[in-house]
Amino acid sequence: MAQLQKREKIMAGVAGGALVMFLLNQFVCGDEASAPPSVAQEKTVQQAAPGPAKAAGWSSSGIPRYRGRQKTIEFATWGRSPFAEAHRLVKFDSTRVDSNDFVLRGIIWQGNEAHVLIGDEILKEGERSGDLKILDIEKDRVVCKKGTKVVTLVLNDDKK
Repeated sequence: MAQLQKREKIMAGVAGGALVMFLLNQFVCGDEASAPPSVAQEKTVQQAAPGPAKAAGWSSSGIPRYRGRQKTIEFATWGRSPFAEAHRLVKFDSTRVDSNDFVLRGIIWQGNEAHVLIGDEILKEGERSGDLKILDIEKDRVVCKKGTKVVTLVLNDDKK
């Protein structure tokens, strides 16, 4: 072997040490291979007591459920599949702002023309910003169309 430089000796030592650690881990300290998890037997479902029929896809509180249902696979060794999507219903919180882009921050009047500050954009009546169109501007509220919905945004008055 030709003369190795110091850096090459260090690299060879690190690679050799890693190889020794790998071999020890695999053959000396390694556990026997375990069998893959088996799928649990399907559970029996009891029939519900007769009562008023509920519309499919709606919860008892009137909140629409998620659309598609996936068959839940439960494994005998660890329970529910960790790769299945977790579906949860969340109650609507009307006090929480959904998006900072859709908040009426102010109304500016210049003569007879009004401008509104929604999010970071200044718009006047009839203008569009994405799928938001300003329909009407009043003293303390703005009527706009977001997609297919007509929405009224009211200016929050912190002086009250």
